[in-house]
Amino acid sequence: YINSNINTIITVDPILYDSLKCMTQNNSYLFMGPLNYYYNNLMTSFNDYDASSFDPNKNSNTKKIFDDVISYVNNEDISIEFYEEYQIKLSVSDEYSKFITELEIANYIDFGIFKNAFILEEIVESLKENNFNNGYISTYDGYFVNMCQNNNYKISVLELDDSLPREIATITINEPISLVQFKNYMYYQKDTNRYYKYEDNSYAHLYISSNDGNYTSCVNTLTGYSLNRSLIDIAFDMYKIYTAEGIDYSLLLDADTTYIWSENKTLYYSNDNFDNIVYWGTNEGKYKGELYK
Repeated sequence: YINSNINTIITVDPILYDSLKCMTQNNSYLFMGPLNYYYNNLMTSFNDYDASSFDPNKNSNTKKIFDDVISYVNNEDISIEFYEEYQIKLSVSDEYSKFITELEIANYIDFGIFKNAFILEEIVESLKENNFNNGYISTYDGYFVNMCQNNNYKISVLELDDSLPREIATITINEPISLVQFKNYMYYQKDTNRYYKYEDNSYAHLYISSNDGNYTSCVNTLTGYSLNRSLIDIAFDMYKIYTAEGIDYSLLLDADTTYIWSENKTLYYSNDNFDNIVYWGTNEGKYKGELYK
């Protein structure tokens, strides 16, 4: 509805209004809709030839389109204006509108990897308002909220171990937390439309940098959880960390968020209050845990 009514003031649902405002205040990812169109086609490709045509790392024409989209976004040829009474306007310049129309792409904006974080947060808030405070809710793409203190739940810590995805540890959850896990490889059956595995065993994924639109990850798997922060806040911070070309360790030392990541057979964690992790053996030996300071 929004994508098909550019440069027009429209009224949207209050929840959507707040979500859009939250997205625009935190990063430019929302405006990567055209790039997500290419990535969605890449992930559903049946062979490397088809996949590579949508991959900016493998196709120069696609790379040029990505560069142009990023340029339009950075030059503010697209923006959202917010008005009272839950009214918005998706403003798009004539030049950018013509560019997208010629590409036959329908989406200017897309919540992408953040969509389920917003949905899950809303579900949790609704349950709490109706006094449902037991149990947990999770999504297939790495979002998890535990609402109770009476039960233990286990969350898998995953890693690519010698090019094979494995569970290398579990986190035992016994108190209300929000948890986010990003990974750059396929593990679950439901990951099918979120990754593409090339014949050389490399993966394309949906964690794209807002700098150039390329899928980028500083580590294979990054997990973050907090007792007092929302899924959305954790996800925004993790996106900035995860899609960088290298690890910015200073960003991992957040007192309100515990981060977990793996390097060279070592499972690092950023908070010393971490007695609830279990390390698993692998064919190459046991991963050791180490507090990053």
